[in-house]
Amino acid sequence: MFSVSLGQTILCIGRDKSSCESYGYNVCDYQCWENSVGEELYKLSIFNFLLTVAFAFLVTLPRRLLVDRFSGRFWAWLEREEFLVPKNVLDIVAGQTVTWMGLFYCPLLPLLNSVFLFLTFYIKKYTLLKNSRASSRPFRASSSTFFFQLVLLLGLLLAAVPLGYVVSSIHSSWDCGLFTNYSAPWQVVPELVALGLPPIGQRALHYLGSHAFSFPLLIMLSLVLTVCVSQTQANARAIHRLRKQLVWQVQEKWHLVEDLSRLLPEPGPSDSPGPKYPASQASRPQSFCPGCPCPGSPGHQAPRPGPSVVDAAGLRSPCPGQHGAPASARRFRFPSGAEL
Repeated sequence: MFSVSLGQTILCIGRDKSSCESYGYNVCDYQCWENSVGEELYKLSIFNFLLTVAFAFLVTLPRRLLVDRFSGRFWAWLEREEFLVPKNVLDIVAGQTVTWMGLFYCPLLPLLNSVFLFLTFYIKKYTLLKNSRASSRPFRASSSTFFFQLVLLLGLLLAAVPLGYVVSSIHSSWDCGLFTNYSAPWQVVPELVALGLPPIGQRALHYLGSHAFSFPLLIMLSLVLTVCVSQTQANARAIHRLRKQLVWQVQEKWHLVEDLSRLLPEPGPSDSPGPKYPASQASRPQSFCPGCPCPGSPGHQAPRPGPSVVDAAGLRSPCPGQHGAPASARRFRFPSGAEL
């Protein structure tokens, strides 16, 4: 509808072109086509808001009232409308795209769209809380947010590309507007620069708009993007290594607790008044004591022949330390570097 209306207005499709031939000019060449485009964009924005209001109060509200009032298989199948977050967000994105397209043709359209967004928020809130039911599928905010931003960027590009082409290449209306004496609206910018800036500023702007500045800027942005991607990948690898190290440290601490529990004397039958449970030796992991199993560990062997060592507490240890050192003075080193 938008394309057909613009074609009828700007390209004079279905209009009488011979009404002004007696005066020596064509009527289609002297029309204010910018006003026609602005009018169509106003119509699109207003019609989009009216659709939102009509769907909320003429479709969703009566459906909720009928479902709550009547009972039956049909009404149970109909039920309340499901509130879909992606659909409602894409409606807002469509309205924002129309607003971006109308920045040049109708400057008051952003103000009108701001009022529409304010009213749309409360209409959607009422529809969600009163007339709708929760979505059956969970809303994934992480992936959906990226998708919405991508669609919004696509809408910005769709609005900026034709608008930039119109501003830089299309001749303005001959009969109305601010740029009737120029072949394109962009020609006003160099003239204002030449009139309002000193020569140094003009040379600086000319250099910023030349290829000598564009290509180094593109190369620098490519390098910055490469560095950012590499840093992100390095951070991800570092986080993965830190997680694995954390798991290893937790496992080492548990093994250390198991070894220390074996070194402590177990309470006798008369030490605890509660029920007695036999200690399960098979469930204990292997000891980390090098050379000789710790007392109470699985696979505990008889002491080897040789002189026993007396530690500082006066207890005899059946396992002499390596190189003649007592068992109580040995150090146990774990893979992370901790010593016991």
